[in-house]
Amino acid sequence: MRVPTGHFFLRLLGGLCAAAGALAWAGLAWQAFSQLEEISPQSDEGGRLMRWALTGTLLMIVGMLLLHVGAEPAEDEDERVHPR
Repeated sequence: MRVPTGHFFLRLLGGLCAAAGALAWAGLAWQAFSQLEEISPQSDEGGRLMRWALTGTLLMIVGMLLLHVGAEPAEDEDERVHPR
């Protein structure tokens, strides 16, 4: 069964967004642990890390939504007809 081009691009874009969000969180964790003594919530660096956290979270949410929308309808039909 062939996947329509629109679904393919939605899946690709969704996967890239979700991966970028996960990488943003990995970079955030690395910076937070490597500069543990220097960062406080009131500092400029703490605010910058919070923006990275928000960006990473939003990217992962958008990625998961795109993956959900890009899911092939035939997969849902098949699951309803033949439950596992």
